[in-house]
Amino acid sequence: MTDRTDSPCDCGKGEDTAEQEARTRSFVREVREAGGKAPERIDFNTFVISLGSSAMHHLGHSALPDGTAAQRNLEMAHQTIDILAMLQEKTRGNLTSEESELLCHLLYDLRIRYVKALEKERQEASAV
Repeated sequence: MTDRTDSPCDCGKGEDTAEQEARTRSFVREVREAGGKAPERIDFNTFVISLGSSAMHHLGHSALPDGTAAQRNLEMAHQTIDILAMLQEKTRGNLTSEESELLCHLLYDLRIRYVKALEKERQEASAV
């Protein structure tokens, strides 16, 4: 394991936005030179929606490619909801109103769905 002080990453050490963007452009160029396709940059809302989609999948609210319903994994759903809650807490005051509203509404919806999934799981267990 390498010592963290030897890391080429200067994150949190006063690197300004221009330096961060230059590092990102360098990464994209290296990916393309290696024959890969660099993904488009995502914004905060896209990131939050992606996490929300993951939670919905773990709650069993998505279909697999063969058309069958995804298996519920409430532990993973709970973990993803917790990650979104942590993002909400850590970004409070630093989001646009649109970003803040999206995160708030998504968390509310996921929490309601999570409780309903718990109730459904309990009912299914007692019916057996």
